[in-house]
Amino acid sequence: MNTCQPILLLLCLALPLPGLAQTEPSIEPKPDAQLAKVEVQGESTAQRELKTLATLYEARELFEKLHALAPLAELKFKVYARTQAEHQQRINLALVTRQGRVPVPLDAEDNFTIDPAWNRYPDATELKSKLLDGRVTWRADIRTPGLPPNERRLGDLRLQCKVGFESGVARGDKVGFLGRMVRALTSQPDSCDNTWSSGSSFADRALFAVTLVDGERRMALSNAMLQGLTEGSGAQYDWGFLLRERMFRLPMGDKRWSDETRVVMEFADDPQQPVDAALLASDHPLAQAARELQAGTTRPEQLRERLGKADERKFDSGRRLLRHLRVKTLLPPDLPPEVVAQLPAQDLSKLSPAQLMALLAKLPAYKAAAASAAKAASDVAAGAALGKPGLEVVELVTLYDGQDQLIKYALRQLSPTQRYR
Repeated sequence: MNTCQPILLLLCLALPLPGLAQTEPSIEPKPDAQLAKVEVQGESTAQRELKTLATLYEARELFEKLHALAPLAELKFKVYARTQAEHQQRINLALVTRQGRVPVPLDAEDNFTIDPAWNRYPDATELKSKLLDGRVTWRADIRTPGLPPNERRLGDLRLQCKVGFESGVARGDKVGFLGRMVRALTSQPDSCDNTWSSGSSFADRALFAVTLVDGERRMALSNAMLQGLTEGSGAQYDWGFLLRERMFRLPMGDKRWSDETRVVMEFADDPQQPVDAALLASDHPLAQAARELQAGTTRPEQLRERLGKADERKFDSGRRLLRHLRVKTLLPPDLPPEVVAQLPAQDLSKLSPAQLMALLAKLPAYKAAAASAAKAASDVAAGAALGKPGLEVVELVTLYDGQDQLIKYALRQLSPTQRYR
């Protein structure tokens, strides 16, 4: 009998389906007979929204195990109204015990902590809101004290992601044994260790931009990482509706950014921030359009008419955001003149980097120059002189009020190695 077949079957069942790579972690919950769940109420009856004391205790265990990521922070939990702002005042969180409902008080930030007095209740005790299923969602909330109100610490958010998603506190059930086995066998990172894009987090207010700052190093995130801008309708996600404007993702698995990295947030109601003066003064088509923007006057249809289709999102607040992206393939730096002379007369910027490299590889002058450079210099120097072509990635993001009048904009050149789609 072939014993490999059952293992392969398990792996096939556990691996994600194509097209679902950006969804939140989700595994079917265990039957009620194994664990009583915590129920949060909303417009869907998804069991993954249910919570119990056991869920919170597992989150606490993960927090203690990984506390070095945020040594000065404490573990809190937050329950967010998901569909309507007025629901935040009606969450009325409580433990449901045999003796009746035991209220769970929330602080000024709508957070709560595990009360040691809860030890007298069974681990299967449910934690419920009085709102209908689907109208709330949960997160761990981990913050180093003393940070400015517009900043978070990356180590805090790394720990918050793992505690929330791996325990099942965040919407999307916990990973479980099978999921961990598949990751180990396939080297597949979880969303909290992904260098491309993490699980979703929520800012305290509506976001417009996020910048990572680690010492002298800084990187403005593309708006592809914010508000589910490139991820479809979002209605099926926990950040759909009310929370969309506050949602962000981070490259948490990129260890080049230390745990002390500052995650600096620009909110939608902040004043216009300065933009890169050199980029704004350039002849780039997005820069030319940006120079003509006028707050309170420019409207979305004017920009669409000039620049064409955009990633677009209208929020429950009434605000609207447009994002125009231009990606251009660049020639390798310091390309010798004899190579340039052999290039065909065509718009090379429309080629992908792979297509451009394939074209260059066919040119006799490029082959000779590459061989010469390889002999004369180290691999690093040769790569710098004649290596892979890069990308120029520029985005223009414009934000409008409920009357479709421009509030502010951002113009930025992005690193081609970060997520921009």
